[in-house]
Amino acid sequence: MSTLNMRFLGEFQVCLDGVLVSFKSRSLQSVFAYLVLHRDQAHSRASLASLLWPETSDAQARMNLRHALYELKKILGDYLSIGREQIQFLPQNDSWLDLEEFEQALQRREKLKDSQEQLRCLEEAVALYRGRFLEGCYDDWVLVEQRRWNDLYLSTLSQLAESYAQLKEYAKALEQCRRVLEIEPWRENAHRQKMLYHYLVGETSEALDTYQHCVKTLKEHLGTEPSPETHKVYEQMRKHEVSTMLQASPNNLPKVSTHFIGRELEISEIKKLLATAQLVTLVGIGGAGRRASLCKRLQNFWGNIPMESGGSISLRCLIPHSFPKRWLRCSACRK
Repeated sequence: MSTLNMRFLGEFQVCLDGVLVSFKSRSLQSVFAYLVLHRDQAHSRASLASLLWPETSDAQARMNLRHALYELKKILGDYLSIGREQIQFLPQNDSWLDLEEFEQALQRREKLKDSQEQLRCLEEAVALYRGRFLEGCYDDWVLVEQRRWNDLYLSTLSQLAESYAQLKEYAKALEQCRRVLEIEPWRENAHRQKMLYHYLVGETSEALDTYQHCVKTLKEHLGTEPSPETHKVYEQMRKHEVSTMLQASPNNLPKVSTHFIGRELEISEIKKLLATAQLVTLVGIGGAGRRASLCKRLQNFWGNIPMESGGSISLRCLIPHSFPKRWLRCSACRK
């Protein structure tokens, strides 16, 4: 039986029985990756063509898809069901996917109680992340996935930092913070964690310098200031009034215990909106699950999320200047 090994995090890499499979183009990689990620259902040719080639005519998009499927069938035909109307990736027991392994490592961690075992799961997940999803590919759907997996990776790094800190391995905890800030210098939670870990090892001046760097970075990238929580931590450090029990990543998002069965469509739509819009508002009657849905998506994302009372919950996504402008094409951003 053949063995299919797929890596989508970082450089695209597919190996069949240990031999690297050659994909002739980025678009071919994009088609295959999309089919693998959405392998739970069959896809119509029309929907695939319009999704993967949105800026071309319908006829050209269908032709591009035909060529892509022809090439894929030659190299990985046993793993694809290609019909006249529908196409689907056929998962098999011998298939291995880095994205799946990443998620499974985090899921195993949730079921464990031993801190060392939880730590190993986080380390395993982080080791699988070799770079952005489909590095070098800029299809619209890929950009959304890149943001999603990047957020998950950064959140995992933050959790890993906290795990190291709980074991008083502050050097390793600080290294995770640096890794986060190398990717997203404006990520306030990481600055706050870094401040605390420096302080806990007696490096007060480095902790205060980290706050000043945070102030400068947020102003430069987002045009905003640190949250009240971060400023409060800074003032406590300056006055040497910090409690060792202080949470490194405080936020005003409550823990969500609700299972989101039946909310998959809403969560998916929120993800899409957050990737394109500067302001997202969920409106509905009380108790409809808006607040919980938003919390689920945003937990460990940004430290200070304003939540309005009344009939709506709003989130303003401060989009750094370095983000691709094509992400801002939706009508919500121009209002």
